Amino acid sequence: MSQKEIESVFESADLFIDMGTHGSWLDEAKSSGVCIMIDGEPGFTQMKMAKRLENGEKLPTYDYYYSTGRNIGIDTVAHQP
Repeated sequence: MSQKEIESVFESADLFIDMGTHGSWLDEAKSSGVCIMIDGEPGFTQMKMAKRLENGEKLPTYDYYYSTGRNIGIDTVAHQP
């Protein structure tokens, strides 16, 4: 697709869902209604984000973040039956 066609698709979109591009399309998606990230690899993503922050880089900005990381931030050993 040409850049113009890509921009047209994003401009007509009500929602952009990033399911693993880690911000690669965010510049184009700014013209979409809502931008969300669904993180399917939460441990890897959080380590990558921490490294970017350590290097003084900005993180991609989304309107909403969702994760499959059910136990992130929980001491799972203490919560085992």
